[in-house]
Amino acid sequence: MRVSRTANRRLATLFAVVLVALCASLVTASSAYADSPFNHPMPSGNWTFVRSDAFLHYACKVPMSGGYGPVYRIHTLTWYNGRQDALDYGIGVYAATTRYGNDNVIDQKTNTGWLYGFNGNELWASAWYPDRLWMQGSYYGPSARWDDGFPVAWLTNC
Repeated sequence: MRVSRTANRRLATLFAVVLVALCASLVTASSAYADSPFNHPMPSGNWTFVRSDAFLHYACKVPMSGGYGPVYRIHTLTWYNGRQDALDYGIGVYAATTRYGNDNVIDQKTNTGWLYGFNGNELWASAWYPDRLWMQGSYYGPSARWDDGFPVAWLTNC
């Protein structure tokens, strides 16, 4: 069975319209991504997005052996989110783990060092599953560590 020239032209036109529509949707999606606050180099490895303030905060946990069961060392990583003023003023990142309430701080660190837009901390004290992680830019305070903290149990393993 032969297909006429008119049918071939219609098929070619339909194919071209579908191709243009597909390319337009890809351009629209990529421009929406460019405006996203998450348009930055993602940290390599397994990281859990914890929260955002002026910065974007990520963390993961490293299983360690403990005398009373599984414990974790917490790694944190913060993206400066384009806030060059924070870097210029020496503003860093504060991270803390708490157990059963704000007053029982297990470990805390403040780091003002930035490398290629990232700031990292390691909380070395042994965190348990019910502990909470709090991260924030160190430009304001005081923090509500336990009330708004991120459960250590929800962090991915590094």
